[in-house]
Amino acid sequence: MRSIRHRLSFASLVLAAATSLMAAEPVSQFGSNEASSAAMVGILYDLKQDQARKPMKMNIPEYGKLVDEFIASGWDEGVLNRYFRAARPLYTTQVFIPLISAGAAPKAFGVETIVKPNICSSKNAAKPTRCSTEGRSCRSSN
Repeated sequence: MRSIRHRLSFASLVLAAATSLMAAEPVSQFGSNEASSAAMVGILYDLKQDQARKPMKMNIPEYGKLVDEFIASGWDEGVLNRYFRAARPLYTTQVFIPLISAGAAPKAFGVETIVKPNICSSKNAAKPTRCSTEGRSCRSSN
């Protein structure tokens, strides 16, 4: 009888642990909705629009300047406050850079209807550009 109780207790513990692990599984390649003590916070910013979702000038040179400013400030998020920020963060314990569609990030953060998945357009670039909405190429056309 004692052996059966131990087996049932162990089975319950394993089931509880498996359920707990399933709840923390990533919702996407970008992470999970649930924070953990070891997780890094991921926040999506759209540098092509402000917080009121009005278009802002952004092209490759402007992007480089903004990244330089952000790093020089010690990664101060205040530098990014003028840009659109997705409301929902994601949490992850791993960082990698896969070759995937640029639309995957807005979808993972739940803003696929608000954020266009490219960083340049012929409207706001210094030179006319061709940009893939799949995020695989963004180059000046001469």
